[in-house]
Order: sequence, then C-alpha cells, then structure tokens
Amino acid sequence: METSKKRAKIYKVFYDEEVIDQCPEYEMVFSEQKPHPEYSRLANDAAKDTSMEYMRNLITSVETYLKKNIADINGLFIKHDIEAVIISAVLSRFKRDEKLAVKYPSYESVFLCNHKYYQRTRERHPLHFSYINIDNDDDVDQFIRNPILKYPFFLKALELQRSLHQYIIKDCQQLKEIVSELRIVLPNYNAEKKYVNEYALDLQKYPLTSKNIMICEEFISDCLQLNWEGWADHQGTIFTYGFTDEILQDISFKSSFVNIELWIRKTNYDDIRIIEVNPRIASSYQNQYRSSYRGANLYHSIIKLSMGHTDIGVIPNIQTNFTGLYSCQSVIGTRCDGQNRTRKTN
Repeated sequence: METSKKRAKIYKVFYDEEVIDQCPEYEMVFSEQKPHPEYSRLANDAAKDTSMEYMRNLITSVETYLKKNIADINGLFIKHDIEAVIISAVLSRFKRDEKLAVKYPSYESVFLCNHKYYQRTRERHPLHFSYINIDNDDDVDQFIRNPILKYPFFLKALELQRSLHQYIIKDCQQLKEIVSELRIVLPNYNAEKKYVNEYALDLQKYPLTSKNIMICEEFISDCLQLNWEGWADHQGTIFTYGFTDEILQDISFKSSFVNIELWIRKTNYDDIRIIEVNPRIASSYQNQYRSSYRGANLYHSIIKLSMGHTDIGVIPNIQTNFTGLYSCQSVIGTRCDGQNRTRKTN
C-alpha cells in the first residue's frame, strides 16, 4: 500500500475553520483553539481598567507553543492584524543563532506599518503631519496657539483598531473637547499595544511609543482612495508596482503580504500619498486574486511565502482580466466627512 505523503504543518494563532477548508493540503495547527474574537481588548476603547491580562496570556500562549513546536512547523499563516503583531513579536525575540525554517516579518517592520506617526517619519513624501501629547497641557496649548496644520485636519490614534478614534478637527474648541475625552479613554485603548512594544521593541529608538499621543495630518479632499496589494519575499524583493516600493524598502519589510491604502488626487493622478500600510493580506480579496492571477489560491500563496518560496503561485493573468473588474488593484473608495464608502471599479 502506498504511504500517503506527510502534509506540511502550518501554524496560525487563532483557530479558523475557513483556512482549514481552503488549505486541505496542509496540516493547520493553532495555539488558540477558539476563533479570533470579534471583540477583544485590543479593540476595546471602553475598558474599565488597563489590565494586560488578555495580551499577556496570549503572548505567553503563543511563545510557549512556538518554543515547544517550532522545529516541526513548516510555515505560518497570518490573517489578522493581531496575528501579524503577535507572531512577529514572539519570533523576533527568539535567539539570533536559533535557525528557524519559517520566514516572517520582523516586529520592527510590522510596528512601522501599524504606528501612524513613525510610519510617516519613514515616508519620503508624506502628508503634512505632527502629533499632540494629550497628557501634556503645555503641548496641547502650544498646538492651539500655534497650530502646525490649518483647520480642518485629521486627528487619529497611532495604531487604529476598527477605525476608532479618528476625527476631523474643525476648530480649536472642538480640539479641546476631543482631547478631554481622549484623556479618559486613550490610555486604556493604547495599553495593550504599549505592552507588546515593551515586550518586543527597542523603546529607546522609538520613545513616543510610551506616550499617549495622537497624530495630526493635513485634511485630504477631492481624492480617490485606492487599496493596493502586494508582498515581499524573505530576501526583501518587493512585488508591488512603483510608488509603493519605497516605504517597504525603507522599513525592511519582508516575508509577508501587505495591503496599502493610498490617496490619489483627482486633479493630478501623479499626486499619490499613503494613508496606511497593513502588514497582512486583505482576505476579502480572494476572488480578485483568483481572477487576476490565473486562479491563484491566496491562502496557499501566504503559506508558500512563509516557507521561503520565491514562486508563490501568483502570476499576472494579463491576457484576460488583470486590470478588469476583479483586479487586485481595482478596489477604490472615497472618504467624506470621515466615512469610508468603498466600491469596485475598473
């Protein structure tokens, strides 16, 4: 009797029935036996305290599992923001001389994607931006007396979860009112992100991570919003197109898919600015990948990328529909008054 071929073992933090169904060729293993929680402390801006219990327990669980099983794991599957954060944080703390078969983005590169202020400092042509330390009265008063940005401007939390704490500030009175509210809720909102940064990041290199600051950005209007997909392999070779390459190179982003949101000014299509960089797939784009890339299975490509493959099965289907309705570059939206309305177009 022919012996069945042993399946490669692929690790994902949270149990996921969809991933199991989509990837029958692989043995999916999980350290958390429940699905990703729709409402977790990482997104809980109304927490009653700043307890780190959820995040501490999650990191400990992932760390314990990987230390015990990493030698048997052939690949990784990162689907959610929190999985990109936790996996990169834990693996980045492994001993440098410990050879790992799996490929993963460094925690610093994931942090630079997620942290709105430090991400802007790495962009070559950023939007006009500054920050306010909401715990510092002098800092707030100085900004009100001598605003670096003209009204209206965007005020955003540094590491967004579910798009919470984004505001269009129209005058100094509104700014004062929002800051008063943020002094109550922002420390709790930031608490778990600070915990992960203390666990895995060089805080001397990024001192603002320990402060409750909000980023201020110039108000953008009359623009299209484009979601741009791509990936970088373990050697740092970037598979996107032109204007998104620079930021990924400058933060040394490797071994992961990436979803980048961009502003494109309607009056000048050469005026393209980054909104944010998400260090993971947009899993809702599976149909776009399948149509645009000759039937590519996005989930299989994620796994192959983490295994160090250079051919991950994503080959442009140029002869048929690469730039058509289901192209990965075709998801465009507009933002009006802080609301995001997304539509698909050619």
